[in-house]
Amino acid sequence: MAGWTYNAPEDAPTSGPQISSLAIVFTAVALLVVIMRVYVRGFMVKAFGADDWIIIATWFASCGFAVVTIIQTKYGLGLKNLEDMPLENYYNFLLLQFIGAPFYISSILGFKLSLLLSYLRFMAGGFWYKATVIVAVACTLFHFSFLMAQVNLCTPVRKQWDASVTGGSCLDGVPMYTAMASITMVFDVIV
Repeated sequence: MAGWTYNAPEDAPTSGPQISSLAIVFTAVALLVVIMRVYVRGFMVKAFGADDWIIIATWFASCGFAVVTIIQTKYGLGLKNLEDMPLENYYNFLLLQFIGAPFYISSILGFKLSLLLSYLRFMAGGFWYKATVIVAVACTLFHFSFLMAQVNLCTPVRKQWDASVTGGSCLDGVPMYTAMASITMVFDVIV
């Protein structure tokens, strides 16, 4: 679709509209699932627990990430060719990337924690109960560390999105993201 991305050539191919559509549809479907869960757990079974509160908070975090993602498509997310990315969009694109990270990390953590707490409802104690608690604590500590590393990727922090900041330094993001993604996938398999 031509003209989707701000300041880009009119004919710059982009997946921005598709990314936005998927973000809207999946966020809406997730809301329906959360509403049904709240209804069943809160009104039918009358056993609303911490896992339910966490999944509600997680939906808000994922909704925040969806909003940031949709806005980011207007600044270049989804462009097919890197050379079509306008230089004047870098600031807002990277700022949105920074803003979106806590929403993303909170979403993936929240889903895992809600699931782990749901498991605990079916366990009376013993080895598997303790193992589940240990995984929940380890998962929380990892994701918190991931969040801190992401937010503090550069010193000063503003350097992450503001090219006018000449002093300071940044960690090499690719190895960090690769390591974090790998560990996240390990937790996905464990959970």
